[in-house]
Amino acid sequence: MAVPRVVHAVKLYEKGLAPTIILTGQEMKFNGSEIRFKNINLTEPLFTSMLAKLYGIPERNLFLEERPYSTYGDAKYVKEDLLKMGIHSAIIVSDPYHMRRVSIYI
Repeated sequence: MAVPRVVHAVKLYEKGLAPTIILTGQEMKFNGSEIRFKNINLTEPLFTSMLAKLYGIPERNLFLEERPYSTYGDAKYVKEDLLKMGIHSAIIVSDPYHMRRVSIYI
C-alpha cells in the first residue's frame, strides 16, 4: 500500500533529505474497477499527493509521474524526470519487493 511509503517520504522531506518528492503509480482500482470522482480517474500519484499535502508538503515540492505501468516504467520515467530537473541523486522509497526490482532497472 502506498500510504506507508508516502509517510516515509514525508519524514525524509521534513529532515531536509528530500526537497522534491516524486510520486509514481497508475490508476487505482477497487474490486477490479477504476475509482472515479466526477469523471476523474484516481491515480496513485494523485491520491498520495493529496496525502502528502495533508502532511504539510507544499505542492511545488511534489512531482506526479503518472505514465508508469510497471516497476520498470516507474524507474525509467523517474530517471528521465530527475535528469531533466538536473538531479543526479535520489532516495527511492518503496517496499522490499519493488526495491529489488528497481535496483535492477536503475
